[in-house]
Amino acid sequence: MRPFAAVLRHPEYWAIRREGVARGFSLGLFVAFLPFPVHTALAPLAALALRANVPVAFATIWISNPFTIVPIFFSAYWLGTVILGVPVSSFTFDLSWEWAARELPQVWRPLLAGSLVMSSVSALLGYFAVHYLWRRGVLYRYYRRQRALEQHSSANMQKPAD
Repeated sequence: MRPFAAVLRHPEYWAIRREGVARGFSLGLFVAFLPFPVHTALAPLAALALRANVPVAFATIWISNPFTIVPIFFSAYWLGTVILGVPVSSFTFDLSWEWAARELPQVWRPLLAGSLVMSSVSALLGYFAVHYLWRRGVLYRYYRRQRALEQHSSANMQKPAD
């Protein structure tokens, strides 16, 4: 990581600010739905390039994990067949190089098309969801503080003078 030491010291990559977190979350979602095996390297490097929050981008890629990867990629494949207008071919999934060499030539186009659509839509929705939820949280804390101040001031006004 020495070549990136100066870049990694910049606080924007680590600070909890709305825009950086929204970018990191969006970027992590985008990378999580891509059918490439380099998520853990791609997300932090892209976060550095896009000035996104690196830990949020890295954590978000784990949406696609060993438990969710098969349903995610099957959904992406199905969506790709719908988009490209090709029939769904029956195949079995095996996490091996032999399977990739045998089956991938038949399924890569629909898988890639569906993955790109799912990545783009989830990244866009994630970006706006973070902004919306962040704003709702700020407003909630503001109104809660206002209520507490009002209750405190009304309690002080009702106290009898000694």
